[in-house]
Amino acid sequence: MTCKTTIIGVERRWLAVCAALAVGEYAGLRLAGFASLWPAAALLAAVAALLGHGFSVRFWWIAATALAGFALALRSAAEFENTVGAAAERCRTEPVEIAVVATEDARLSRGKRRPALYASFACLWGRQDLRVVAELPSDFPECEAPKAGERWNCVGYVQRGRDGHVSSRPMMWVRGKRCSARRLAPPSPVRRAIGRLRGSISRRLGIGLENEREALALSRAILLGDRRGLSPRTKQTFIDSGTIHVFAISGLHVMVIAKTLMFLSAFTFVSIRFSGVLVMPAVWLYVEIAGGQPSAVRAATMATFASAAPLFFRRANWLVAWALAFLLAHILNPFNLVRAGSAFSFVVMLALVLFSRTFEELWKGRLMQSLGVSFLAWAAGVPIAARLFGRIAVSGIVGNVAMVPAAMAATVSALAGVSLSLFSDSAAVWANAAAGVILKAMAFMALVSSRLPFSHFTVERWSLAECAAWYAGLIALMRLASMVAERRRSFVYV
Repeated sequence: MTCKTTIIGVERRWLAVCAALAVGEYAGLRLAGFASLWPAAALLAAVAALLGHGFSVRFWWIAATALAGFALALRSAAEFENTVGAAAERCRTEPVEIAVVATEDARLSRGKRRPALYASFACLWGRQDLRVVAELPSDFPECEAPKAGERWNCVGYVQRGRDGHVSSRPMMWVRGKRCSARRLAPPSPVRRAIGRLRGSISRRLGIGLENEREALALSRAILLGDRRGLSPRTKQTFIDSGTIHVFAISGLHVMVIAKTLMFLSAFTFVSIRFSGVLVMPAVWLYVEIAGGQPSAVRAATMATFASAAPLFFRRANWLVAWALAFLLAHILNPFNLVRAGSAFSFVVMLALVLFSRTFEELWKGRLMQSLGVSFLAWAAGVPIAARLFGRIAVSGIVGNVAMVPAAMAATVSALAGVSLSLFSDSAAVWANAAAGVILKAMAFMALVSSRLPFSHFTVERWSLAECAAWYAGLIALMRLASMVAERRRSFVYV
């Protein structure tokens, strides 16, 4: 889809609405000190919508959307201050007691100086995201550590976040004489079933890889998004090479699962019009098993909207699907705007939806097309990485050309191993071994890429103006490439 043929009509309106919501929410998060005024901002948004529509003011919907986003962000900031801010203030004198729901299995580590077991896990405190780091007794059974879906009562010290701003995820330290962490309630039956299914898949991925710890850890990371088994050195290697994203459950994994299920549904003589909708529940189950990562939720949401289009006798429009997913995610939680995982997922996918076809028209060779798409994905993510982490990994441009197809092949092999293990362990051994070989090759490619001169470097964190300038230059470059592609196409037609 070229820029000229895609951003027309209704697509342009959807993008304008998304941009207006993002601008309004960003302003609200920056002006979090005025959080108590969110009802006035909401009333102003309603008045702007009524007057704009009533008097047919041009582009009234953009102003109303921006004001609505501003009100939503202020409301979220007010909730943050009423919970986290109040608790952090109280923690200056004494620990606080809160009840949380774990959203992931705890990561366990042993203390280097003290004989204690530390459990770190993400959780929800009401509607607030929170990370808890709890010190447990050294003889605490690891099998009793917090798991996704469990309710825990924690007594500890709440901190507002790295810079104290509402956009930073707060933390709670459960450490000291007066601090404790105890389970309040086990997961719900649905959560327990998902946990058992995840455990079963994890076990089946290990068939034939019992003596290959690195391959097994990589296999679990590529299919389940479970990176706890990766060694710090391996993880840092993928980070330095700019390819760590292959282990974030995203569109690549969702596409493999959806295509596989749709292929199987063809044998049941299900119409192609309904096959996409019928496989979506299974796709969402996979997203839940994989931990509900932001990139996976975004991909599944887009796939759901796109698969529903044939039901209404329409062709799937991926740009509209992206816009609907963006609006849904950011209306429910304005903090997604400044969360690294969500920002990477939405920005990179938008760039691919808008401009990936430009390279298909500009170059005919598969290698050059892949290199162009890899450059586009890298360029879209550079400002986010530079602003949030102060890092730029140039090697990702070349590394992703081979890494993404390899990740797809490894995902297919791992999925085949899990499926074959239902019938024969000996058949699953071959599929798991193939996945292990591919993943080891990926680790080697990441190591080589990270060792190249100037493959990665640190920079001072970019300002908002520098990020805007980068994206303006990228859009101008892609527009120029689109014009060249159109000229070549018209020349061929003549």
